[in-house]
This record gives sequence, structure tokens and C-alpha cells, in this order.
Amino acid sequence: VVHQQVAESDLVVTRFTSRGHHTGPYRGIQPTGDLWVTEGIVISRIEGGRIAEDWEVIHSSGL
Repeated sequence: VVHQQVAESDLVVTRFTSRGHHTGPYRGIQPTGDLWVTEGIVISRIEGGRIAEDWEVIHSSGL
């Protein structure tokens, strides 16, 4: 879910939340079926209509 998105000059800032269930192996952890939640903010630099680079701050819980 995108909560907010702001653009200025060649930068776009996006604040989001994603959710899902752990149904397959992930980084050596076997599936648990538990709910995971990831919240984050991404700053993307746009060049030629494409993302040239981005910086992320992510907080995950549930695994």
C-alpha cells in the first residue's frame, strides 16, 4: 500500500507498507505461515523517465 508519494525536481519519495505470509524458504528460514509486515520509505532519482538510483529505509517484522 502506498501511503504517500511526493515528487520534486528529479526525486520521488514514497512511503509504503507491504504485507504477506511466509510461505516459502527465505534466507535459510523454512516457511512458517506467519504474517510479515514491511514498512519503508524510498527516495528515487529519476533520469530519462526511469529510476536511475534509489535509497531505502525498510523496517520488517514477522519473520
